[in-house]
Amino acid sequence: MPKFFSSRWSVFASLLVFFALALLQMARTSPTFDEPYAVLRGYAAIRTGYLVPIGHPPLMHWLSAGGVLLEPGLPDPKTLDGWESDNYDDSSRDLLWQRHYNATRLVFLARFPILLVGLLGLALSIRWSKQLFGKSAGGLTAWLGALSPNWLAHSGLATTDVPVSVAYLATLYLAWQWWQKPSARRAFWLGLALGLALATKFNAILLFPTLGVLLVIPSNSAKGWQLRVWREPLFWQKLSSLLVAGIAAVFAIWACYRFAIHPYPLAEYIGEWRHFLWLSGGGHNAYLLGQLSQKGWWYYHPLVLWFKTPVATLLCFGLAMLWLTLQVGRKQWQKLLPQLPLLLGSGIYLLAVLFSSLNVGYRYLLPAVLTLQIVAGNALYWQWVRRIVWGIAILQVLAVLWIAPNFLAYFNALAGGAKNGYRILADSNLDWGQDLPALASYLTQHPPTADQPLYLSYFGMADPAYYGIHALPLPAWPPPTRYDFSPAQPKPGLYAISASNLVGVQLFEPNSFGYFALQTPIAVLNHSIFIYEVPQQPVITTLAQCNPPLVQDVAELAGESVTRQLNYDCADSFLQPAQPSLTLFGEEHTPLVALEPPQYLWQRADGSTYFRLYRSQALDWGGLPLGGDVHLALLNQDVNAKRAVLGWQVLQVPPPTVSIFAHLLNPDGSLAGAYDALGVPSDLWQVGDVVWQRHRFEPAPAAGKYRLLVGLYDWQSGKRFFEIDLGEVQIP
Repeated sequence: MPKFFSSRWSVFASLLVFFALALLQMARTSPTFDEPYAVLRGYAAIRTGYLVPIGHPPLMHWLSAGGVLLEPGLPDPKTLDGWESDNYDDSSRDLLWQRHYNATRLVFLARFPILLVGLLGLALSIRWSKQLFGKSAGGLTAWLGALSPNWLAHSGLATTDVPVSVAYLATLYLAWQWWQKPSARRAFWLGLALGLALATKFNAILLFPTLGVLLVIPSNSAKGWQLRVWREPLFWQKLSSLLVAGIAAVFAIWACYRFAIHPYPLAEYIGEWRHFLWLSGGGHNAYLLGQLSQKGWWYYHPLVLWFKTPVATLLCFGLAMLWLTLQVGRKQWQKLLPQLPLLLGSGIYLLAVLFSSLNVGYRYLLPAVLTLQIVAGNALYWQWVRRIVWGIAILQVLAVLWIAPNFLAYFNALAGGAKNGYRILADSNLDWGQDLPALASYLTQHPPTADQPLYLSYFGMADPAYYGIHALPLPAWPPPTRYDFSPAQPKPGLYAISASNLVGVQLFEPNSFGYFALQTPIAVLNHSIFIYEVPQQPVITTLAQCNPPLVQDVAELAGESVTRQLNYDCADSFLQPAQPSLTLFGEEHTPLVALEPPQYLWQRADGSTYFRLYRSQALDWGGLPLGGDVHLALLNQDVNAKRAVLGWQVLQVPPPTVSIFAHLLNPDGSLAGAYDALGVPSDLWQVGDVVWQRHRFEPAPAAGKYRLLVGLYDWQSGKRFFEIDLGEVQIP
């Protein structure tokens, strides 16, 4: 490995590259779903002293407010829409989009302090890696972190995830120092970092188990370890110093609430904690591998880590853990102990998230990811793997530069890349509302027209109109107040749909875009916004369903143009109406005749298909009929040993008591097999419809030659309207 990578210049270069790439993302993306609240909360707290309740501690929002205050002329928060009624959605919307400020600059200013925090976290991870494993490991950790798409993505956002991750790492680092040599001074700094972590996000509470283990395990293996740790003087020294840490932690949290004492000290913090427990206890809609769930999956975060962590980082971490396992097998505990705080902090955190129902994104893994990158730095322990590691790291550089600056949508090669991301994950893993500028740029080159208007389903809180995007609304989250959209029969136009809405993860009706899920987009913007074009098509006026019907509100599904609704037994029959139509088949049914691929799918939460819709045009039969009378003309027939399928076109609607018969006759004229049936009652027919009926012969005839006789009769009176002798048929 070149000496450069273990030098100070390498570290400086990695930090510079990280800073430049994160800045590029910050400047080219719209605010993500959670950022408008952050902008409002920090600024409002500084101007009014009131912390808008959103279920998070306020430290990160104070940081963002430091940048927002650089924007001159901002209004008094109390004058914003919705402030008096505690409608902070309206307040943030008014501040960012309705007062004609430069919202792009305002969001950039809110993001910039978080970028500095992300830079600080990367620097701290490099320092700890060097102290544990040496300069070469520090250099590897530097580049793994600087080119981590997930760390780059969230370091450029005004959200809580990067600040809590850095505070989490800082607490572990200071705990490591305190554990090696306990003292009141080190405990104070440890407590201060712990308090800041707890004042940033509530998942920092997972630091306590790590601190508890470090309390009872000595840092020097030569001193041994006893079950009755309270007999050890070092235990009491640690415990007494932790009291100092506790006081410092409470002080740090209280300071973030400006030492408020009404109605009692830390009342707001406790209230936020209760609000967080209420939110997390209620579950959260989640998406994984084509499935939806409100309770989540225990394997969600492991799969997220596997699919969105760069392969180079996964490989390096795997090699480092292999080395560590070998040392444990050899009982070389002295090599394990220095890493104990690091491994405990990440291991306990990763174990805890397995039980979390908040399956919304990689961002919840960030507190552990920094520690994993430090451990991964030890992959260079073996000389023979160094060239392999650095070779893969170079490939990682190319992968990151390829997707820059769309880091939020990064998926590794194990997932099939970012183009496959929406099939695996959604929400903040891929599409968090960040790509309105990309959509605006696309529409500049492909403007909508009167005949092809723009329809938009946007997953986010930003205002599309601010970016010059004027569109008709579609189902979305947040839901629009009004929209005109029929899921199975969208109107002609240009459709822009966010990936999160395409898979339906947060929609009231997850199958809103079952039509587009079966279409090929004409463009995909930064892997997060899908563009479709719906051409002019004959308007659907008829919808047919198998009995029992699965959809009650047909107009909501297919539109008000549907004036003819048909329900029939489609197990052995099929109706092709004379008008353009949709036919609905449940999972247990298949079309009796070959049709084009379905144009709409309705799927359950587990990804299985509940029903599908097929589009059917009026049949244009070019050949001569095989026979018939004034009521029906036989268009087609298909016969084998078990059944006959007959296709009839309606020329005149017969009485409602008719049925169709199919008889197989022996050479002597005797009956060999028969089946009389009509799954589509004639009172549903209209002139021009084509009725298909399957006749299952009973008993099943033996192989040989037969005559096939078909026709129409009245089952009530026994009258035959007509019969057609189709001549000799060969039963194999």
